[in-house]
Amino acid sequence: MAALDRLKGPFAKLYRTGFFHIFGAGTINKAVSSLTMIVLVWLIPKAEYGLYSYVFNIVSIFALFNGLGASSALLQLCCEHMEDRPLMLAVFRYGERWGRVADVALAVLILVYALVAPGALPGSQPLLALYCLYPLVVLLCELRLVYLRSNLDNRAYAYMTNVQTLLLAGLSIGGSLVAGVPGLIAGQYAAYVASFAVLAWRHPLPKPMPEERDRTFSKREYWYVALVSSLNNGLSQALALSGTFFVGQFLASDVAVASYKVATAIPFALSFAPTMLMTYAYPRFAAQCHDGAWTRRNYLRLTAACVGGFGALLAAGLAFGPQVIGVVFGEQYLDAVPSFRILMVGFFVTAALRQPATNFLVTQKRLLANTVMAAASIALNVVLSVALVPRFQMEGAAWAYTASMALFGLVAPVLYWRTVRDL
Repeated sequence: MAALDRLKGPFAKLYRTGFFHIFGAGTINKAVSSLTMIVLVWLIPKAEYGLYSYVFNIVSIFALFNGLGASSALLQLCCEHMEDRPLMLAVFRYGERWGRVADVALAVLILVYALVAPGALPGSQPLLALYCLYPLVVLLCELRLVYLRSNLDNRAYAYMTNVQTLLLAGLSIGGSLVAGVPGLIAGQYAAYVASFAVLAWRHPLPKPMPEERDRTFSKREYWYVALVSSLNNGLSQALALSGTFFVGQFLASDVAVASYKVATAIPFALSFAPTMLMTYAYPRFAAQCHDGAWTRRNYLRLTAACVGGFGALLAAGLAFGPQVIGVVFGEQYLDAVPSFRILMVGFFVTAALRQPATNFLVTQKRLLANTVMAAASIALNVVLSVALVPRFQMEGAAWAYTASMALFGLVAPVLYWRTVRDL
């Protein structure tokens, strides 16, 4: 009983601060997203699903620099200024405005690429043109969710992410039933527009206050955090996207792209767990960034929990890979099992070691270190992909990703610990 009583305090605090709301919402969101993908895999023929995956992968590469880092910059700076509401709102409005401008320019770039550049897979360019405004509608929703996070309104954030995920699932599946891949794209657009409408209705931004005009902030700091974070996040996410891209480019097979996409589905879907942990923990580490004792103590606790929890998921994935792929996606995708097992190792290193350390390095303004690691990772990944994919096909792409993540997954925690050791 005494042990249970001691546990009540920490669990009660986690509940009050919204941890269970965020993690519960994240679990629901990822479960719904994964089920949506499974339904789409069964609904859409394998070749068409491979074509869609290739096109969406290209759009995702363009969206790596969505809003020129507005989301990351606003989360960091708004959390820092949460005690000064007029200043926080002034920063938010500035970032939201310039994020929209950046995405209009991005839409033009996607459209030009779709009209001019040759596609590795026939039929990819018209679908790519349909996606030109996709980064913008995603950004509109993303920034409103950032506003909720920066206010530590975790319950509202969790609820709205659930709404967005359910809309995306329902309208994507409905659109694909009506019109195949073009209908799927239309359904995705409709989901984000509807989600933004709900956000604007349930959680409208406060009207501009006169005090906002009197608040000044460093636009240079905003752009530094935004651009460097955009580069860091873009390079990190590029690792996940590069495999599908190189499989499509070197093998020129929509069937191979579909199988590799299935191999990545579960390892990448499981990334929701460390992402939800960071969603909860990042604002607190940012607020306590000058408290060395607090930072070191809680980082060690978090890392130990991550290694244990994600290590168990890795063991399960390695042991039951064929059963999972066969039951979830069908026997036609069993060729994805070797790549799936390799990618599960990459997931463990990323989730347990790399992601917490690189996120918390931002709270210490060590953005350049993240940039160097991200750039080196993507360079290594490109070299390994070029060398391995033509020879080992899908497994080569999986090994290239895992090796790139493993190397700097070991470097990042050491660098973060050295940064906070002397605080």
